[in-house]
Amino acid sequence: YIENSDGNTNVRFHQADTHKRFFALLESQNIRVNRFRADCGSCSKEIVSEIEKHCKHFYIRANRCSSLYNDIFALRGWKTEEINGIQFELNSILVEKWEGKCYRLVIQRQRRNSGDLDLWEGEYTYRCILTNDYKS
Repeated sequence: YIENSDGNTNVRFHQADTHKRFFALLESQNIRVNRFRADCGSCSKEIVSEIEKHCKHFYIRANRCSSLYNDIFALRGWKTEEINGIQFELNSILVEKWEGKCYRLVIQRQRRNSGDLDLWEGEYTYRCILTNDYKS
C-alpha cells in the first residue's frame, strides 16, 4: 500500500484522511497500533485527533511554540539521560495544546557544544514530543 503526493504539497494536506485510510486497512486485518510516531508535520488538532482514535499511544514531534518558552525555561528537576552516547536532559509538562484536550509535552534539551548562545534557546537546543503517554 503506497500513497504519495507532489513534492510541492503542504505536509498537512489531507494527512488526516490518509491516516484514516491506512488505519482502516490495518484494522481490517485485526492489526491495532500500540505506539505511533510522527514528525512535526502531524502536529495539528485534526491529525492528532485522527491518530488518537486508532492508537494506544502516540509520539509526535511538537512544533516550536513561543507561548511555552517561559514555562520551559522555568522548569526545574531535569533528568539526565544518555541516548546513543549523547547526554540529554529530559522533563515534561501537561499542556492544553487545543482547547479542552490536555496532553503531555516531553521536553528534551541538549547543551550546545559550540558554546555559542542562541537568541531564543540560550545554551541549549530544545526539542519537544507531544504524547498521550503519561508514564514512559
